[in-house]
Amino acid sequence: MPSCISPAGKDQCLFVSYQGEMTRIEIMMAQSIANETLSVKRWNRLVVNIARLQSTLTTLELIDLASNQSTDLPSNTRIALVVRPDQVVRAKLVESIARNKGMLLTSFFDAKEAATWVKEIKPLVANQELATRQSRQ
Repeated sequence: MPSCISPAGKDQCLFVSYQGEMTRIEIMMAQSIANETLSVKRWNRLVVNIARLQSTLTTLELIDLASNQSTDLPSNTRIALVVRPDQVVRAKLVESIARNKGMLLTSFFDAKEAATWVKEIKPLVANQELATRQSRQ
């Protein structure tokens, strides 16, 4: 299976893992399911692990995926993106685009660190953090 979506009810967090070869359409379908799951459960914590993804998306495809993600999620959703070291340049691009659209997205190399970060701040504080960042820009 190229993607795995695992809800963690205790933490109100959704873990999405992509692996192997996936087309942009397959990634978008998995992303849509994850967004719907978050919406139905009224959760705002998401860990996306692309460290085992073998597919290489173009810069435009990454921008498109980040843009689609931002329109489907509540503004206070915290997203941790887990990447390999060779994916860091593109991860920083996605992070920048997401933050410009008002999303709280940060990239990590370690899945445990990503999970810790995504769960550490309560939604109200996350909104305040976002407002502070936007006012500085």
